[in-house]
Amino acid sequence: MKWIAEKRSHLNHYDLLVLTLIFFGAPIYWSNIGLLTGDSMTQAVGPEASFTDDDNLGSLIHQLGLLAIGLVYLHWRRFDWRSLSWGISWQMTLLGVVVYLGLSCFADLSFYTLALLTSWDVWHPNGFGAIFPQSLSLMMYSFFNGFYEELFFLGLFLAVPKERLWLTLALSLLVRFSFHTYQGMVPAAVIGLTGIPMALLYLRVKKLWPFFVAHAMGDMFGYGLV
Repeated sequence: MKWIAEKRSHLNHYDLLVLTLIFFGAPIYWSNIGLLTGDSMTQAVGPEASFTDDDNLGSLIHQLGLLAIGLVYLHWRRFDWRSLSWGISWQMTLLGVVVYLGLSCFADLSFYTLALLTSWDVWHPNGFGAIFPQSLSLMMYSFFNGFYEELFFLGLFLAVPKERLWLTLALSLLVRFSFHTYQGMVPAAVIGLTGIPMALLYLRVKKLWPFFVAHAMGDMFGYGLV
């Protein structure tokens, strides 16, 4: 069959739906169930929240399993990995640091603007230096999670024909938002919106590595400089 016999550099919306369910189906479900029911998990995220080594390693193992399932699906769909450019270099690593700093400024501006313009009790995640990585397990999970999420959102979700690109970008923002709602609607919205500058910059540089680095730093240090 031609549908599965040729290498494919583009994915369609059915592929993206299947990959979304594989990569983030369970997190989307549990995040929103927690939000709707007022589960204690939703209330625990804040300056006092912490994750143990077992939490980090458990999440890492879980995501490795999901990634393996996603890779099997992409192999079956004959996705051409040569269409992605990883761009691992010192220059791209430094660009990743710059991207992280830019996203932190974006987060600061977004949270404090919301605080000024609304009556919401806006919780701002701790910024750079406030959540310094204190364990090897956190560093390991942060680097893997940066790879896992940005491979999905930038590498795969944007691997669509140009005429579908902007609709797909909008859908990717919704997915980013939907599995972070356990943190609260405002932090989830800000996290979702960070996908806009990341996607626009990725479409310009066409290298994944700096975004893996920026995301990993965000997981380790938190987004925000203030």
